[in-house]
Amino acid sequence: MDSKKNDNLKYLGIVSSVNPAKNLIVLSDFPKNLPDLNNNFEIEIGFSVNFTNKYSATHLVNHGKYVTIVIEKKITEDMVDIFIRKAVYTEFENLSKEAPDLILPEDILGLQVFDEMSGNLIGIVKDIMLNPANQVWIVESEEFMLPIPYTPNVVKKVDLKKNVAYIEMIDGLMDLAELKNAPKKERVFKKRGSYRK
Repeated sequence: MDSKKNDNLKYLGIVSSVNPAKNLIVLSDFPKNLPDLNNNFEIEIGFSVNFTNKYSATHLVNHGKYVTIVIEKKITEDMVDIFIRKAVYTEFENLSKEAPDLILPEDILGLQVFDEMSGNLIGIVKDIMLNPANQVWIVESEEFMLPIPYTPNVVKKVDLKKNVAYIEMIDGLMDLAELKNAPKKERVFKKRGSYRK
């Protein structure tokens, strides 16, 4: 297994099952906006982005509830245990060819989030939750933690080069905030899942 550092690798998901008969792996915990890939491309599978092995793949299909990737090399029974519960990555260029405006969860971490109307800083994206329907940004300020759904009616603009995002403070959004110094019974938002690694 290779040990290296590649900042251009993007997370695709976790191998949850393997089908040797069809030569494919099935991913869970994947970014919901992953595009389908139909041309030959390389993936890397391993414990982390720094410890992976390379494989050639021919197809990636996002089925909504899971992702399948067809591996070029014949998958043997011995390889099943090697793949299971490992993370899968690919070069960002493989994804951006199919989806030029693609924004992945790891791209969002650290963004400064501003109120579009007032221009006031709301906080910094500290975590990403991957729900079945969409992403939820966990934005932290000095006073609170606020879950923000990554939907068009809330997130109005994302500028990765400037490391900023602008949102509309829709009715009820601040009701979800968890005050850092409030008694537990006053805390509204409860974290159930996390994108943190």
